[in-house]
Amino acid sequence: MKKLFIYSWLPMLFAAMATFSFTACGGGDGDEEFPVNGGSITAPASIIGKWKLMTIDREGKETGDYQIHCYNADGTGYYQQFNIDGTCNERRSYTYTFDGSNIYIYDESGELEDALLNVTVTATTLTATGVTGFTATMTKVNDDEGDTPSAPGGDEDNSDNDNTGGDTPTTPDTPSVTAGAAIDLGLSVKWASCNVGATKPEEYGGYYAWGETEEKNSYYESDYLYYNNGSYTNIGSDISGTQYDVATVKWGGNWRMPTAAEIDELTDNCTWQWTTVNGVKGHRVTGPNGNSIFLPAAGSRSGQEVNGQGSGGLCWSSSLNSSYSYYAYSLYFYSGSFDRNFNSRYFGRTVRPVCK
Repeated sequence: MKKLFIYSWLPMLFAAMATFSFTACGGGDGDEEFPVNGGSITAPASIIGKWKLMTIDREGKETGDYQIHCYNADGTGYYQQFNIDGTCNERRSYTYTFDGSNIYIYDESGELEDALLNVTVTATTLTATGVTGFTATMTKVNDDEGDTPSAPGGDEDNSDNDNTGGDTPTTPDTPSVTAGAAIDLGLSVKWASCNVGATKPEEYGGYYAWGETEEKNSYYESDYLYYNNGSYTNIGSDISGTQYDVATVKWGGNWRMPTAAEIDELTDNCTWQWTTVNGVKGHRVTGPNGNSIFLPAAGSRSGQEVNGQGSGGLCWSSSLNSSYSYYAYSLYFYSGSFDRNFNSRYFGRTVRPVCK
């Protein structure tokens, strides 16, 4: 069964599941359902061009994040993921074929990585179903949209002016908490004052693949310790407090990675404010009891790149996605949104520990 990278359908329908690339198993009994690259008819002129896909959260509301999907007449194309502030987190080039009903997308080595099924095109919209069964609609955009994305990690001085959702910029300040302190927010667990690998709340800290306990130079699927010959090693559905938990390994004691449920508790019961601490952008998260922590916008790592620093952040949970074992859940946040999503396990994310 082919392993597919789903760029569009899951992130569009659920921002809680959004990130920069996803994998899922295609339906059916074998590879014969999907054609080899080059085995299709010429794409109709109506498909050629650029299509914009808005990201929607779990409540059906647009988050402001969006994607650009480009299909060229020569069978080449690319995908871009943008934050609400216009920062481009990722761009992937590909080739594609069209068999009259379905678009098949291939990576640079010619391997199938996505499929858009039951495609319907009008002059302004493209509707299709992803291999996971979700249906979504993209809108046609001008040729110049998405061509000059902001450089990943850009940190414009005026980005605080773009805040939404009632965020209020503040002057730089120095948090009173110390590195590694356990902050009681009035929740079921205490949250650490800084990330693993950091010494201050505003420091980004380290980037770790899920279940790995050391940083590295590149974060490709082929580099992942628990990936071998097309399959992912089962290291548990919840690695909190185990040998695969970087918080436990690095900090010891009762420190561990938060579970997906504990991330939900943080997003559902706290007040989030986009702010700046000592020149570092991020969210001040205030619990029901008035205590707070600061989550820096550390971005994330994919391949050999660091993406989105100053624009948003992603922090791993200890919980595996129960439906797709090559995903794990994480906390994601940008200036105007925050939620739980899931990502491919080999991506580099920060870790914010918890303890009882």
